[in-house]
Amino acid sequence: LALTGMTINGFGSINDNGGVLYVDGDCLFSAVNVNFTESVGTYGGSIYMTNNAHGFYIEKCEFNNNTATLPYTGSGGAIYVDKSHSLIIKSSKFIACSASLYGGAISLNDKNKNIDILNNAFYTCAAKYGGAVSLYGRNEYMNIMNSTFGYCKAVKGGHGGAISFHDNN
Repeated sequence: LALTGMTINGFGSINDNGGVLYVDGDCLFSAVNVNFTESVGTYGGSIYMTNNAHGFYIEKCEFNNNTATLPYTGSGGAIYVDKSHSLIIKSSKFIACSASLYGGAISLNDKNKNIDILNNAFYTCAAKYGGAVSLYGRNEYMNIMNSTFGYCKAVKGGHGGAISFHDNN
């Protein structure tokens, strides 16, 4: 599945995962030059992906005001990924994304492999753990490089205004 050169505005539901896109199972997914604006989901305000062995690629995308809304556990204001292989997010912007628990912009939950978050910008994102990015559980090979974090914050007594890492071993 490839999304290229589009704007997606105002999708989602306060009762469903992946306000714009829900992927469960093997699918090579890419989004290039896509603007995701004001999307809402319980987990993954814009994108929810789980059980994927083929890959996840985001480049030059912008996520504005996306929210994971589930009270107390909503995670991944823009993107929620769980049990996936080969995750690359690069040269993208995350602005004013929020979640009630993990990862105001991105939540990487468990058993993800080969994670590269490169050359991204995160501004005014918020969550209890990981105002911008939350890495939770047993993730393998994580690389966050050349990224900017501005005015992101941990809220409600949480930790990691920019990044939170929690290994549940």
